[in-house]
Amino acid sequence: MTRFEAWLLLRRHVRTASVRRRALAVEAIMEALAGRLGGEPDRWGLLGLLSELDADFTAANPARRGAVAEDMLAGAGLQDEERAALRAQWCAGPDAGVLVRALAAAVPSARLLLEGSADREALGALTPAELAGLVEDPSIAPEASRTRVGLLSAEGLAPPALLELARARLLEVEDELFPRAG
Repeated sequence: MTRFEAWLLLRRHVRTASVRRRALAVEAIMEALAGRLGGEPDRWGLLGLLSELDADFTAANPARRGAVAEDMLAGAGLQDEERAALRAQWCAGPDAGVLVRALAAAVPSARLLLEGSADREALGALTPAELAGLVEDPSIAPEASRTRVGLLSAEGLAPPALLELARARLLEVEDELFPRAG
């Protein structure tokens, strides 16, 4: 599956602009994590983009997140391991493989950064202390699992370091995430 095919699939199945924006953020974060953790940036980014594929279908039944995406992608040209990672990330623990843990950490990290900053200027202005505060403040992206954000601590990416890496990458793709009006 190419990135273009994944984007078209996401556009077809995800109606909410904010969810598509979050998928783009997860894609960017996964590319940065691949570079840091020895993964393949294109492959990891593609999984990040597809991480929100089933969001609309599972809104009423979040326990099905990932399993629905895995089924939707049957025959789509992804390896079984990649499809399984989309499912496994929703229940990943510290013993999961690095790809699954990266995906599991990238999704809530994207939520925290996007909901914790109203625009590109606010994202760029976040200090290290404010990044740490995003993890500690349960009122910011309350549905973002703080436990999952910490799944890469063994790789030297404790939550504040992960959010700094993610923030830096999101600033590189800010035009996709924060389109200018007009």
